[in-house]
Amino acid sequence: MKKIILVLLAFFVIFSSMCTAFAEEEKLPFTDVPSDAWYYDYLLDAYSNLIISGKSETRFDPDGVLTGAEAVKIVCAIHRIFNDGELESSLGCWYQPYVDYCYKNNLIDQSISFDWKKPATRAQMAYIFANCDPFGEWYEDINNVPITDIPDVFDSTPFAYQILSLYNKGIAVGDEDMRFHPAENIRRCEVVAIISRIMDWKSRIELPKG
Repeated sequence: MKKIILVLLAFFVIFSSMCTAFAEEEKLPFTDVPSDAWYYDYLLDAYSNLIISGKSETRFDPDGVLTGAEAVKIVCAIHRIFNDGELESSLGCWYQPYVDYCYKNNLIDQSISFDWKKPATRAQMAYIFANCDPFGEWYEDINNVPITDIPDVFDSTPFAYQILSLYNKGIAVGDEDMRFHPAENIRRCEVVAIISRIMDWKSRIELPKG
């Protein structure tokens, strides 16, 4: 019995050392992202899974805006982790294969086209991200939030029901008053939180109703 206990203890020590070493290796290279930033773990997940990259090897630019082109590239990266879709080469601009992929895989309707070079509004982001939920067919929404509970989103708001879908899935939560600010540009630090909630069902957030 003593031998078994010693072996188990030795295994635990080795395993703990391996986990510690792994944790030390799993650090972000970005000098503009403090380790206590609210989005740090979200960014670590997205960066480790090659879903989002920095503006350079050492700069992430957390408060910078996300362009439509960057958004479709992220959606493609998420979709391809869970599916066998392939990017097709294009003679157009660098983001055209990602746009084509989204059209081909029904992530974006053929009738929708943005100026992909411009910063994406939060409403446009909601539309682009709304159809890439890998758990959509298997899990029910965790929230039942009516559109009237989102103070600045109405039936007439562009992509209102894609915004509502993200709320009900627990992917978007808005501010402390549940406002979404649909016309504002989305920041890169906000995007990584959304990526994490799309990828990990357990990280989704239950919202109050009424």
